[in-house]
Amino acid sequence: MHRVIRCAFTLLIIASAIGIHSSCSNSALAEAPPPSADALVQVIEKASIFPASQKVQARVNGVEALVSTYKDKSSKDAGNDCKINAVLVAREVFNKFPDLVRVKVKFYDPLKLNSSDTVSVTVGDVTAFSSGQTSTAKLLASLELHHEQESTAPQNLKPSTPLRVASGSAHSSSSSIYSSGSHSKYMPISAAGITNDLVGYIQRDLNMKLSYPKGWVLAEKPDPSALFNLTTTQDDQGVLVQMYANPRIPGASLENFARLTFDTYLRPTKGCRLTATKAVRFGKDGSIEGICQEISMPFNNMPAKAAFYYFVDGDKTVLLECIAGETLFSKIEPSFNSILLSIVPGSVRSASTGAHRSQSTVLPASAASSSQTTRDGYAQYRVPGIDVSFNYPASWKMHAPSDANALVKMAGMGPQNKYGEMSLSSADFPQPSLLEMHANAVEEEWLHNLKDGRKLSRAHISANGCDILRDSLVSNQNGQMTVIQLAHFCHEGKLFSLVMVGPGWPSTEAQIYFDKVLSSVRAR
Repeated sequence: MHRVIRCAFTLLIIASAIGIHSSCSNSALAEAPPPSADALVQVIEKASIFPASQKVQARVNGVEALVSTYKDKSSKDAGNDCKINAVLVAREVFNKFPDLVRVKVKFYDPLKLNSSDTVSVTVGDVTAFSSGQTSTAKLLASLELHHEQESTAPQNLKPSTPLRVASGSAHSSSSSIYSSGSHSKYMPISAAGITNDLVGYIQRDLNMKLSYPKGWVLAEKPDPSALFNLTTTQDDQGVLVQMYANPRIPGASLENFARLTFDTYLRPTKGCRLTATKAVRFGKDGSIEGICQEISMPFNNMPAKAAFYYFVDGDKTVLLECIAGETLFSKIEPSFNSILLSIVPGSVRSASTGAHRSQSTVLPASAASSSQTTRDGYAQYRVPGIDVSFNYPASWKMHAPSDANALVKMAGMGPQNKYGEMSLSSADFPQPSLLEMHANAVEEEWLHNLKDGRKLSRAHISANGCDILRDSLVSNQNGQMTVIQLAHFCHEGKLFSLVMVGPGWPSTEAQIYFDKVLSSVRAR
């Protein structure tokens, strides 16, 4: 079971979430009867693609399945969300009923039920994607969204209770922390019954400090992926606490990461079920904001409960999990909470010892040794240790970046002599076909946090043989229009993201300014 969980903590999670088993075959010796409507609905609901309160209807028409449900009105990109959810529905249907060759999913507007969008997905569409023959971007581009405006609403789809709509992707449980697109408040975990009889421990990889109950046994790096294990035995049942950490993906939502991890790697496991998702606050000073998944799952050949806590520490996404027998979990939960309430993140410890550099610190000239000035008044920056470079205005000063993923930050005066800044960040990213999906996630995160934010444009450009995806956003910040330019490209297993922010810059001039930088990008 834990081999599955360890595999879940990788950057390939989104590609696997839309995969399909390649063992489907239409070569049955005898033609099977078509699945009933109830059987189709049961398969779709069991997959937890949509919130449990969301009504789904389905029926078979020849060799195709017709599915009806609601669209997510809180989504920033409802069209692509409909397409992705249609692919997920099709995957489940094709896996269970291999005689079907097409799935049509009709998404009704929950506030206007006579309006709908339909996506049609074939076996070939899903198989081509799962085998790597087509990329995420090409798959979504190939799927058409057919809009319909009907004279009357479908009476049989109207919910008997108010529809709860999940934010972002529809991979949500009925206990989603989202409600009508708004974040719930982070709730502090309970301190009731916690123990003070603890042993201190510093996890050196993260420089993280925590404490665990005396008598529990700690083992560092019991396998290549886990940072440590904590084990104990009570009532002849085992208890396991483990911690993992992976590089944080720039712009990726912690909520989406946790949800997709479960959907992809744990949900398909027999007997594994997500029972609740919560936004929680913990840590020694209560400053850690994270996501808690409560899970019912098998463990040591017996029913068990688990709590998975996801949080960010500097440039890492951390998972701390606790698994115990079903009858034992409530007894040991206060002891696990003692661990959670003792954590001092490594990023906080580093900052308190002065290891964290101030955002406003200007780097000395020696730190800019990887730069050289070009003839047109631009300086060329080269990424240390890898053959990636780009040009930026020579008058701009290099600063110490505040983001742990950032390689460099520079700032200075831009169009109309107004201040602007730009940064380059990098992370491991071994799946270039996921670039557009990553860009969508980053864009969604920016728009969620921006006041009156909206998208201006998206463009695919090529510079010196490097394929770049560029997004332009605009927002009203303190009564001033601010243009945000984002660019993403891949090179040698890494993702590079350039961000340029120009408060008060005219949008057209800002795009021209940024495009000049992008035209100089070289990645050999």
